[in-house]
Amino acid sequence: MKSTRTLLLCVLSLALFAPPASTFPSLSKGSSLSSEKPKDVLTSPNGVFSAGFYPVGENAYCFAIWFTKLTRADDLVVVWMANRDQPVNGRRSKLSLLDTGDLILTDAGFRKFTYAELKKATKGFTEEIGRGAGGIVYRGVLSNNRVAAVKRLNVANRLGEDTFLAEVSIIGRLNPMHLIEMWGYCAQGKHRLLVSEYMEHGSLAQNLASIHLIGRKGLK
Repeated sequence: MKSTRTLLLCVLSLALFAPPASTFPSLSKGSSLSSEKPKDVLTSPNGVFSAGFYPVGENAYCFAIWFTKLTRADDLVVVWMANRDQPVNGRRSKLSLLDTGDLILTDAGFRKFTYAELKKATKGFTEEIGRGAGGIVYRGVLSNNRVAAVKRLNVANRLGEDTFLAEVSIIGRLNPMHLIEMWGYCAQGKHRLLVSEYMEHGSLAQNLASIHLIGRKGLK
């Protein structure tokens, strides 16, 4: 099963993408680019480079930088690609600039849940399947009937939403190490929860329970 394709982009300089009036407005904090909108493209001030979602297959996109000017064969020349090995879905995927200045590329399959949704899915957090220093993991059934593991973080691990999002994205990158597919999160009020696929025989509970947010003790 494919791991969640959520990547923290730390190497992209926003200064490169101050576009002229004819292109998409500059990406400001709290805004995003959509893979569903071909015109969501940023262009450097001198017009040499453009950046946006670049198609690499059927309904598959990578965030890339390319030369704005086409070749004689009307092809784009890509000079950098963020998620070459993990293209995102073409529907509802986006690149977001958080208030912290971090850029996060999010696959459509990775979503934000409300606390009420997860409370209902877990029947009030009643079926515990794992426990660790970072929090308790519960079994739940989502509205689409997928069985999920929901980790409810301890009070000490409840970071601000922007920091929480940035760190969840890094967990997404390390999913192959833990054999966990991350499906989403909840950062509502004081609540901080992680939602992932459910695996039998306790392996999921053990792996997910061992995950700590980086702001505390790092990933184990």
